[in-house]
Parts: sequence; structure tokens; C-alpha cells
Amino acid sequence: MPKFFLFVLTCLIYLPAFAQTYFDTLQTRLAAIEARNELPGFGVAIVNGTGILYENGFGYADLRAKASYTEHTVQNVGSVSKTLIGIALQQLVDEGLLNWDDSINEHLDFRVVHPRFPEQPILLKHLASHTAGINDGKYYDAAYSLLEPERYTLKELKAIGTETPKMRKSKSMTIGEYCRRFFLKDGAFYRKNNFTKYPPGERYVYSNVGAALAGYVLERVTGQSFADYTRARILKPLGMNNSGWSYDVIDPETIGEIYGKSRLALPHYTLATYPDGGLLTSVHQLGLYLSASIRGKREGNEILSREGYRELMEPVVQSDKGGDRYGYFWETMSSGFSGHSGGDPGIVTLMYVDPKTELGAIAFFNSSAAKKNAYAEVFRELIRAARKINR
Repeated sequence: MPKFFLFVLTCLIYLPAFAQTYFDTLQTRLAAIEARNELPGFGVAIVNGTGILYENGFGYADLRAKASYTEHTVQNVGSVSKTLIGIALQQLVDEGLLNWDDSINEHLDFRVVHPRFPEQPILLKHLASHTAGINDGKYYDAAYSLLEPERYTLKELKAIGTETPKMRKSKSMTIGEYCRRFFLKDGAFYRKNNFTKYPPGERYVYSNVGAALAGYVLERVTGQSFADYTRARILKPLGMNNSGWSYDVIDPETIGEIYGKSRLALPHYTLATYPDGGLLTSVHQLGLYLSASIRGKREGNEILSREGYRELMEPVVQSDKGGDRYGYFWETMSSGFSGHSGGDPGIVTLMYVDPKTELGAIAFFNSSAAKKNAYAEVFRELIRAARKINR
């Protein structure tokens, strides 16, 4: 056998063992964090463009039942969901059905006008880069509602804590219904303060409602619900068959509980604005998505072209977080890492890629009440292991 091929074979034999050494160390460090009992449970993954390199769960998916949190435990992921809005819209842009420079009123069945700058149109790219001049306002909370409010008394919800008592008062509605109430002058949620003092396109102001409106634009253009479109065009092609936007499409055996300060499980809730934060998935399945995104930016993949990924992820605006920048529903932090984070009652999530190494890290937490450094510590351990692997 030629020496060169012998050398390559030797590298292939020893590289997995080399990486495994770091994964063993990572496992030990994460287990030590778990042992402090600051977090009920969490799941993690490290990926590259070829697949998942490491994944595991720690602690409990269900404290009462003592069910372990695994890489297949499903929970909602908050604003990490927004990256799917970006990919879905980019698909339509690539197919010529949309343009990022389109006025959103070209595609809506009602008019959205910034009351302070009525002559300046809100463009699709403004929604996608959080520069549309939209505030979430006091009625964003009305987007959240309990799935089974009759199961809980107000006293029980107050004992659980977080925002669940407010959710008990809210009624379920579609994205279109919510947006009409929020953006139309005679709508129940309309206030002038739903809009910023800045004209469309001028200033980054993060807006969940603006993201939901982008999802509604997609519904109007495709004639499909955002859930159906993304399931057919993103989730299924990537093998994310136990992911979706409602609990009824998830294997009930895989659904984990989520917790606030009381360590009592929160009731399941839903969002009228669900494209902005309602994806239900596991670290394993989101690992497939992030791996495909890494591969897609380099060479394209089954859901989007290379050029589409690059247009989507290219930062176009400075965010309100110092050195962080934002593309079309993908953010680039001052460190250079690109992706998104998520936070909602009972959950915190992180999904970022190091563009220099093309290694990505994912962390899900089923509690929104831990000390902030607990979440950061877990993610730092993932990044530390990934960097050592890349040496």
C-alpha cells in the first residue's frame, strides 16, 4: 500500500478516537453542571456539514416521572424558529414568487402602514432584518394562549408562576387574525406605540410581531399555512419527522416538560404568532437542520441553493446588541458566530455556527429560571470541545 494512503487510513482510524477523547471530557464537564441541579434538564449537540458529531441529554425531561432528558426530547425552541422563516422566504425569493425589496402590502389582504411615516412602505427585507419600525407592544402577550385552560385554576397557574396566568385569559387565533387586530386601526390590539419612532429601514428594533407578519406574507403568497409549507419544504426533506408547530404532530412519548422558578411543569401553550417562536423539536432533529445549513452555505443542499443561503445569512444591519449584526432572520454575533437564540416561558435555546471551523453547537434547556451563567457555561463547554476537535 502506498505510504500516502497508509497515512490517510491511519488518520481515519485515529481521528474518531481523538475526537472521542474530547467528547468524553465534554461529557464529564456537562455531567458536573447537571449535578449542581440548577437546571431540570438540557440537551446538546455538536455538528458539522456532514452530520451530528456529538449529542446527548442531561437531567430530567420530566421531574415528577424522573424521565431522562435525551437528545430526542422535544420542546419548543423560541426564537430559533425565526431562522425557518428566513429559509422559507428565501425559497420563494429564489423561485421568483417574492423579492426582498417588495412592499409587504403587495402581498397582504390588509394594509400595514407606519402611522408616523405613512408614505414610506415597509419592505419584506425590513421585516426580516427587524428594521420595519414595529414594536411588540403591550399586546404581544395576547399571542400566547393555553392549549387546555380549563384544566387549571388561576390559583394553580399562579403557583406555577411565569406568564401562565396571562395566557389563561387569551384566546387562540390564527396569524392573520392576530395581525389584523395588531396592525389595523380599528383592531383590538392596535396602538400607535406598536410602531417605533424610526421610519422603515432606518433602525434595528427586534420584533416578534414583525416576524409573525413575515410568516403571514408567506401564507398569502403560497396559499398554505406556514406550518404546512415548512413541514413539506424544510422539515420533511431534512428528516425532521418528529418536529412541527403543534403538539398533535409530535410523538407524545418524546415531549418533555418545561419549568419556571417553582419547578412545577408549565401547561402547554401555543402562539398565534407561532412562526416567531413556536417550533417543537429536539436537539437531534435541530442538529440535522443546522448541519444542512452549514453544508448549504458551502455548496447548497436539498432545501436551498448556496447563493440563497449566503443572501439569507449575510448581515445587513447592526443590531441593538453592540457588535452583533443581523441578516434575514439569522444573526451574526460580535464573535462571528451565526445562528439564533430563543427564550420563552419555560425554555432557553442556543444554536450557533462558527464560520471559521464550520462547526455548530446547539443547547436546549427546559427551564427559563436558572441563573444566566448556567446556560452560558453549557454552551462554552460545547464551543471549547468543538475548537479542540478542529485543531
